[in-house]
Amino acid sequence: MKRTGFAVSFLAIVMIVGCGGPTSTAAPPPAAPTGVVASAGNGQVTLTWTASVGATSYNIYWSTSSNVSKSGGMRVTAATSGNAVAGLTNGSLYYFVVTAENASGESSESSSASATPEPPAPGAPIGVLGAAGNGQVTLSWTSSSGATSYNAYWSTSASVSKSAGTKIQGIASGDAVTGLTNGTTYYFVVTAVNGGGESPDSSPAASAIPEPPPPAAPTSVLAAAGNGQVTLSWTASSGATSYDAYWSTSASVSKSTGTKIQGIASGDAVIGLTNGTTYYFVVTAVNGGGESPDSSPAAAATPVPPIPAVPAGMTAVAGDGKVTVSWTLSSGANSYNVYWSTSSSVSKTSGTKVANAVSGDAVTGLSGSGPAFVYVMIEALSDGGVRAGLPRDVAMTLAAQTVLGAAKMVLETGTHPGALKDAVASPGGTTIAGLHALERGGVRGSLIDAVQAATQRSIELGKT
Repeated sequence: MKRTGFAVSFLAIVMIVGCGGPTSTAAPPPAAPTGVVASAGNGQVTLTWTASVGATSYNIYWSTSSNVSKSGGMRVTAATSGNAVAGLTNGSLYYFVVTAENASGESSESSSASATPEPPAPGAPIGVLGAAGNGQVTLSWTSSSGATSYNAYWSTSASVSKSAGTKIQGIASGDAVTGLTNGTTYYFVVTAVNGGGESPDSSPAASAIPEPPPPAAPTSVLAAAGNGQVTLSWTASSGATSYDAYWSTSASVSKSTGTKIQGIASGDAVIGLTNGTTYYFVVTAVNGGGESPDSSPAAAATPVPPIPAVPAGMTAVAGDGKVTVSWTLSSGANSYNVYWSTSSSVSKTSGTKVANAVSGDAVTGLSGSGPAFVYVMIEALSDGGVRAGLPRDVAMTLAAQTVLGAAKMVLETGTHPGALKDAVASPGGTTIAGLHALERGGVRGSLIDAVQAATQRSIELGKT
């Protein structure tokens, strides 16, 4: 019985196997995806890959570590090529692998791909301004949202751009572009930058012309009067390229109140002025950076005509107690003076002056009226002798002889009257006492005034 049972069981097994009973052959897991590419976006990364044969779904694994794997990454299931992994941090580098999956299981990891999410490139800066300085231009602008830095591009061409200008990387609003040439026009555009890229150029281009600072005011300004004009001169100001003058008849002249003469040079004359009027002047120095303060103090001058030429053709005609003097008029003269003396070396420093004389006037102040003045002196000397106790006739004779002798001494010796006076005035004597009394009484001045009065009256009578 045992043998029979064993045979039956064996036969059953053989029959089951040999007769082709039900069997199953399962498909293997798919191969890992290939051609994985990671494309950065704003807070996300989009992944694409080449499909794996037999895959029914895909998984993405990501990490900030380059060792990302199925076991070491964050898993995104049911992913498709072209899907974006969102919620990432801009500026951080992420690594990705992809696996393919089917009913038999999950593939190995693809080669890794990496990308850094970034925001979109910012918009171009607006309100770009260029402020000129000495060899530099300071740039300013309104910030662009999302920008992390800025670049400036400059050129001497108005068509400046980031492709055609000189780049200044990492510039900030308020920074100066230095090393520029004064007097040259520069053009500028600015771009905004972040991890997403660089903005378009700002528009329109800003421009500025670097210039040195305004020069200091000129010093040592001098005004020299001429005929209807005043010549100005001054010490040059460092850095000045030109000068302006301002004039007025007011001592408070300034560049805001005076008449402007642009582009004047030291040594130039301000013309068209009125003789006899006082004019005041200030000067300023100018360059591309602007105009200096006014020079100080104001220079002043009064234009006058030139001194007239010496009168020519002078003649003197003797008359009864007078001399009539005539001459040829001098161009530009408005009055004449006559000087006379009994000495042939008469001059305006040694002669008696007749002011405001007119050609043809008679000089009578001394020669015509002088005898009367001498008679008064003889009479006064005689009265003095009588007061001292001398008889009138004796006193009169002595007075006349004294005048006669003194006159002859002057004429015959040619000695100055002052020297003859000093010769007879001994120290502490009678003569010096008498001379003191004459000076106290103003006799000298009275005689001079008498000659002048007679001369002036002669001129007046000659005009009637």
